[in-house]
Amino acid sequence: MTLHRAFGQLGLSSLFPGDSCVLAMSSNGSMSAFSVLSRLQNWYRLTLDSSRVKASKLPVASSSQRCLVRGTLSTSLSEDLSYLGVGDACVAKFADIFAWDINFFVDPQIGDSFEIVFEKRYAEGRFLGYGDILAARYTNNGHVFSALGVKQGNEQIQYYDLEGKSLQKEFLKAPLHFSHISSRFSLHRKHPVLGIVRPHLGIDYAAPIGTPVYSAADGKIISAGVDGGFGNHLRISHGASYETGYGHLSSFARGVHVGAIVKQGDCIGYVGQTGLATGPHLDYRMMCAGRFVNPLTVSVPRKVGVSADEAQAFTAIKSEYGAILSYRLRGEEGCFLLDMEQLPGKVAVQILPVTQGLHGS
Repeated sequence: MTLHRAFGQLGLSSLFPGDSCVLAMSSNGSMSAFSVLSRLQNWYRLTLDSSRVKASKLPVASSSQRCLVRGTLSTSLSEDLSYLGVGDACVAKFADIFAWDINFFVDPQIGDSFEIVFEKRYAEGRFLGYGDILAARYTNNGHVFSALGVKQGNEQIQYYDLEGKSLQKEFLKAPLHFSHISSRFSLHRKHPVLGIVRPHLGIDYAAPIGTPVYSAADGKIISAGVDGGFGNHLRISHGASYETGYGHLSSFARGVHVGAIVKQGDCIGYVGQTGLATGPHLDYRMMCAGRFVNPLTVSVPRKVGVSADEAQAFTAIKSEYGAILSYRLRGEEGCFLLDMEQLPGKVAVQILPVTQGLHGS
């Protein structure tokens, strides 16, 4: 009870799978210290003597290792990276970086290539988790997409292309993870329910009922409710020029109401089949300056590019990671550990076979 109470006062109330305990014994066989490594985050230590119990808490020092993974798409991005030893957490970060230009559910093709420089974090010699993606490149059907990460102080890392333009656009390429496009933007489409020819001024994204739908950009909800053939319909205003609409939803997300402020990527509802719909899908529409536009072809503005304060750091990063991604092992596929020390005119690389375990558990 003394140990439990002392640890509890330090914030440690339970032990979890993977935690480590160390027991130190004195020369007379009695316990002199008891330590617990909790979740690879903190050491909790109790030191005992004949008169008192001293408790202490010490954060675990962590370290990072830069890694490079390079490969060619043969099945799916997730499966191929898993085979090369990279976990889903890193895959998700990679997909998020290019979310404004690539939809990884439908755009990738067999033969595409990928290169990612990322961080793996360790504590006490054990894998702690993935850090930031520092640089990345994805070649889709011959089109090369590049990303360089710039981080200033404690701010969140921001990604730019090779020209210093932000990868983050004002609007997502698609506001959900969909299986296929069931109907495109058209001025002359035969309505599947009414049987008449009339304009279809949006994109129908087919997806299972309940699939989350996200706000395509920052904005303010201006309507949310049943709207005729659209069924459960939601509209968002994005400043003076743009507006988006989301139709046939099964339901709205919690907190959705007229006047609510949403951020790009916030869940606003779920795919359904309400209103005039022959199957579950999202009817997604976009207006610019009061006119409907094709979301797949409209040119939307990007967010601010590299600032004057970031210019020097960006130039250094571009030079360093440009050399890494274009290194002479470019033809080699697999996982590599990158030496933190860059030699003059060279990038030192240590090859680590996949069998030695770049997998994070």
